[in-house]
Amino acid sequence: MLDLTVRALAWMLHIWLRGFALFGILVVNLAFFASGYPSHLVADPAHGSWLDDSAEFVVRLLFEMKFYL
Repeated sequence: MLDLTVRALAWMLHIWLRGFALFGILVVNLAFFASGYPSHLVADPAHGSWLDDSAEFVVRLLFEMKFYL
């Protein structure tokens, strides 16, 4: 019974980690989904405020650096 519980917990952890990794990939790719400018390596003229720059910095710091490998 204990072995079955450990296997179930390991399986749930595996599924949770996979979902977390897929969420990170989605967040990093949202810029490419939202606009055509990043795919051409051109700055998007609609995103030029300090708030946009701050959000981009947070995404790069928290998501791109963690999900790079």
